Amino acid sequence: MFNLNDIPLTKYLTDYQKRYIDNIYNDFIINGKKVNCKYIGKEINEPACAVRLYYIEKYGNDVVDKFGSNKEYIRDKEGYMMFSGYEYKRAQYIMAKELEVDIRTISKFIVHHHDKNKINDKLWNLYLVYDKGHHRYIHTNNYKCWEGFRDLTKRYLEDEWRYYKTGNDKGYFSDEVFNYVDDKIDKYVILFNKLHDKFL
Repeated sequence: MFNLNDIPLTKYLTDYQKRYIDNIYNDFIINGKKVNCKYIGKEINEPACAVRLYYIEKYGNDVVDKFGSNKEYIRDKEGYMMFSGYEYKRAQYIMAKELEVDIRTISKFIVHHHDKNKINDKLWNLYLVYDKGHHRYIHTNNYKCWEGFRDLTKRYLEDEWRYYKTGNDKGYFSDEVFNYVDDKIDKYVILFNKLHDKFL
Protein backbone atom coordinates (compact mmCIF):
# COMPACT_ATOMS: atom_id res chain seq x y z
CA MET A 1 0.00 0.00 0.00
CA PHE A 2 1.49 3.32 -1.10
CA ASN A 3 0.74 6.75 0.33
CA LEU A 4 -0.82 8.29 -2.76
CA ASN A 5 -2.28 11.34 -1.10
CA ASP A 6 1.06 13.15 -0.87
CA ILE A 7 1.08 13.69 -4.67
CA PRO A 8 -2.05 15.59 -5.81
CA LEU A 9 -2.44 13.93 -9.21
CA THR A 10 -6.06 14.99 -9.54
CA LYS A 11 -5.06 18.64 -9.89
CA TYR A 12 -3.89 17.81 -13.42
CA LEU A 13 -7.35 16.70 -14.55
CA THR A 14 -9.14 19.31 -16.64
CA ASP A 15 -12.68 20.45 -15.89
CA TYR A 16 -13.85 18.62 -19.01
CA GLN A 17 -12.20 15.40 -17.82
CA LYS A 18 -13.77 15.73 -14.39
CA ARG A 19 -17.23 16.22 -15.88
CA TYR A 20 -16.70 13.16 -18.07
CA ILE A 21 -15.50 11.12 -15.08
CA ASP A 22 -18.55 12.20 -13.06
CA ASN A 23 -20.99 11.40 -15.87
CA ILE A 24 -19.57 7.97 -16.57
CA TYR A 25 -19.52 7.21 -12.84
CA ASN A 26 -23.24 7.96 -12.68
CA ASP A 27 -23.85 5.74 -15.72
CA PHE A 28 -22.05 2.83 -14.06
CA ILE A 29 -23.98 3.26 -10.80
CA ILE A 30 -27.41 3.72 -12.45
CA ASN A 31 -26.87 0.56 -14.49
CA GLY A 32 -25.77 -1.39 -11.43
CA LYS A 33 -22.24 -1.90 -12.69
CA LYS A 34 -18.92 -1.67 -10.91
CA VAL A 35 -16.89 1.43 -11.80
CA ASN A 36 -13.98 0.58 -14.12
CA CYS A 37 -11.23 3.13 -13.44
CA LYS A 38 -8.89 1.56 -15.98
CA TYR A 39 -11.47 1.91 -18.77
CA ILE A 40 -12.25 5.51 -17.80
CA GLY A 41 -8.55 6.39 -17.69
CA LYS A 42 -8.08 5.13 -21.24
CA GLU A 43 -11.10 7.11 -22.41
CA ILE A 44 -9.59 10.39 -21.20
CA ASN A 45 -5.93 9.42 -21.76
CA GLU A 46 -5.05 9.69 -18.10
CA PRO A 47 -3.71 7.07 -15.68
CA ALA A 48 -6.36 4.97 -13.93
CA CYS A 49 -4.66 5.89 -10.67
CA ALA A 50 -5.67 9.55 -11.13
CA VAL A 51 -9.27 8.56 -11.87
CA ARG A 52 -9.38 6.37 -8.77
CA LEU A 53 -7.97 9.15 -6.57
CA TYR A 54 -10.48 11.64 -7.99
CA TYR A 55 -13.40 9.43 -6.97
CA ILE A 56 -11.96 8.88 -3.50
CA GLU A 57 -11.42 12.62 -3.00
CA LYS A 58 -14.96 13.40 -4.13
CA TYR A 59 -16.96 10.55 -2.60
CA GLY A 60 -14.78 9.36 0.28
CA ASN A 61 -13.00 6.07 0.94
CA ASP A 62 -16.24 4.06 0.88
CA VAL A 63 -16.42 4.58 -2.88
CA VAL A 64 -13.82 1.83 -3.38
CA ASP A 65 -16.62 -0.69 -2.77
CA LYS A 66 -18.10 0.48 -6.07
CA PHE A 67 -14.89 -0.18 -8.03
CA GLY A 68 -14.59 -3.26 -10.19
CA SER A 69 -11.03 -3.73 -8.90
CA ASN A 70 -9.28 -2.85 -5.66
CA LYS A 71 -6.06 -2.11 -7.52
CA GLU A 72 -4.36 1.24 -6.96
CA TYR A 73 -3.07 1.15 -10.56
CA ILE A 74 0.41 2.14 -9.50
CA ARG A 75 3.38 -0.02 -8.62
CA ASP A 76 7.01 0.10 -7.63
CA LYS A 77 9.10 -0.85 -10.65
CA GLU A 78 12.88 -0.79 -10.22
CA GLY A 79 12.47 1.76 -7.45
CA TYR A 80 10.25 4.12 -9.47
CA MET A 81 6.53 4.69 -9.15
CA MET A 82 5.00 3.39 -12.39
CA PHE A 83 1.36 3.71 -13.44
CA SER A 84 -0.27 0.39 -14.29
CA GLY A 85 -1.76 0.29 -17.78
CA TYR A 86 -0.25 3.68 -18.61
CA GLU A 87 3.40 2.60 -18.78
CA TYR A 88 4.88 5.90 -17.71
CA LYS A 89 6.53 6.80 -14.45
CA ARG A 90 4.63 9.07 -12.12
CA ALA A 91 7.55 11.53 -12.18
CA GLN A 92 7.35 11.73 -15.99
CA TYR A 93 3.61 12.38 -15.80
CA ILE A 94 4.06 15.20 -13.28
CA MET A 95 6.87 16.81 -15.29
CA ALA A 96 4.82 16.64 -18.51
CA LYS A 97 1.80 18.23 -16.84
CA GLU A 98 3.84 21.00 -15.23
CA LEU A 99 5.63 21.87 -18.48
CA GLU A 100 2.40 21.46 -20.47
CA VAL A 101 3.85 19.06 -23.04
CA ASP A 102 2.99 15.57 -24.21
CA ILE A 103 4.40 12.89 -21.94
CA ARG A 104 6.04 11.25 -24.95
CA THR A 105 8.24 14.33 -25.23
CA ILE A 106 9.28 14.02 -21.58
CA SER A 107 10.00 10.30 -22.01
CA LYS A 108 12.85 11.15 -24.39
CA PHE A 109 14.69 12.64 -21.42
CA ILE A 110 15.20 11.62 -17.77
CA VAL A 111 13.50 12.91 -14.65
CA HIS A 112 16.08 13.30 -11.88
CA HIS A 113 15.24 13.11 -8.15
CA HIS A 114 17.21 15.64 -6.13
CA ASP A 115 17.16 13.68 -2.88
CA LYS A 116 17.96 10.37 -4.68
CA ASN A 117 14.69 8.90 -3.40
CA LYS A 118 13.11 7.65 -6.63
CA ILE A 119 9.60 7.35 -5.18
CA ASN A 120 9.60 10.93 -3.88
CA ASP A 121 7.81 12.52 -6.82
CA LYS A 122 6.98 15.79 -5.10
CA LEU A 123 7.46 18.62 -7.54
CA TRP A 124 10.32 20.33 -5.69
CA ASN A 125 12.29 17.07 -5.92
CA LEU A 126 12.11 16.67 -9.70
CA TYR A 127 14.41 17.95 -12.43
CA LEU A 128 14.54 17.17 -16.14
CA VAL A 129 17.96 16.07 -17.43
CA TYR A 130 19.10 15.49 -21.00
CA ASP A 131 20.36 11.90 -20.93
CA LYS A 132 22.06 9.22 -18.83
CA GLY A 133 25.41 10.97 -19.08
CA HIS A 134 23.95 14.22 -17.77
CA HIS A 135 22.15 12.32 -15.02
CA ARG A 136 25.29 10.43 -14.02
CA TYR A 137 27.31 13.66 -13.97
CA ILE A 138 24.84 15.23 -11.53
CA HIS A 139 24.99 12.24 -9.18
CA THR A 140 28.76 11.82 -9.46
CA ASN A 141 29.38 15.44 -8.50
CA ASN A 142 26.68 15.33 -5.81
CA TYR A 143 24.94 18.47 -7.01
CA LYS A 144 22.29 19.75 -4.64
CA CYS A 145 18.74 20.75 -5.47
CA TRP A 146 18.90 23.38 -8.27
CA GLU A 147 22.30 24.59 -7.07
CA GLY A 148 24.55 25.16 -10.10
CA PHE A 149 22.29 23.14 -12.40
CA ARG A 150 21.97 25.84 -15.05
CA ASP A 151 25.73 26.25 -15.55
CA LEU A 152 26.35 22.51 -15.32
CA THR A 153 23.70 21.78 -17.94
CA LYS A 154 24.94 24.48 -20.28
CA ARG A 155 28.48 23.04 -20.18
CA TYR A 156 27.22 19.50 -20.65
CA LEU A 157 25.09 20.37 -23.68
CA GLU A 158 27.88 22.42 -25.28
CA ASP A 159 30.27 19.47 -24.90
CA GLU A 160 27.65 17.06 -26.23
CA TRP A 161 26.92 19.20 -29.29
CA ARG A 162 30.65 19.79 -29.97
CA TYR A 163 31.38 16.05 -29.73
CA TYR A 164 28.77 15.17 -32.36
CA LYS A 165 29.58 18.17 -34.56
CA THR A 166 33.26 17.27 -34.64
CA GLY A 167 32.39 13.63 -35.29
CA ASN A 168 30.09 14.66 -38.11
CA ASP A 169 32.76 16.92 -39.67
CA LYS A 170 35.26 14.04 -39.58
CA GLY A 171 32.77 11.53 -40.95
CA TYR A 172 32.35 9.53 -37.75
CA PHE A 173 28.66 10.41 -37.50
CA SER A 174 26.21 10.74 -40.37
CA ASP A 175 24.24 13.91 -41.00
CA GLU A 176 21.17 12.01 -39.83
CA VAL A 177 22.73 11.23 -36.46
CA PHE A 178 24.02 14.76 -35.96
CA ASN A 179 20.69 16.33 -36.96
CA TYR A 180 18.88 14.03 -34.51
CA VAL A 181 21.17 15.11 -31.65
CA ASP A 182 20.96 18.77 -32.67
CA ASP A 183 17.16 18.62 -32.70
CA LYS A 184 17.01 16.78 -29.37
CA ILE A 185 19.25 19.38 -27.73
CA ASP A 186 17.07 22.20 -29.09
CA LYS A 187 13.94 20.54 -27.68
CA TYR A 188 15.58 19.95 -24.34
CA VAL A 189 16.78 23.57 -24.07
CA ILE A 190 13.20 24.79 -24.56
CA LEU A 191 11.98 22.55 -21.74
CA PHE A 192 14.99 23.39 -19.58
CA ASN A 193 14.35 27.13 -19.86
CA LYS A 194 10.64 26.63 -19.22
CA LEU A 195 11.45 24.59 -16.12
CA HIS A 196 13.76 27.26 -14.72
CA ASP A 197 11.35 30.09 -15.53
CA LYS A 198 8.61 28.21 -13.71
CA PHE A 199 10.47 27.34 -10.54
CA LEU A 200 13.26 29.86 -10.11
